[in-house]
Amino acid sequence: MKTKRLEKAAELLLISDERIKDVAFDCGFNDLANFTKSFRDKYTPGEFRSR
Repeated sequence: MKTKRLEKAAELLLISDERIKDVAFDCGFNDLANFTKSFRDKYTPGEFRSR
C-alpha cells in the first residue's frame, strides 16, 4: 500500500506544480517528515531526477 502511495506521489511530483506537502497529503501521508523519509528510502535523488 505504501509503495503505491509513493509511486503516485512520484508521478504527481513529476507532472504537477503542487507543493511537496500538498502531494504528500493528497497521497495519504499525514506527516511530511514520514513522507520525506519514505520517499528517500524508495527513490534516490539521482534515480528520481533521471525520470
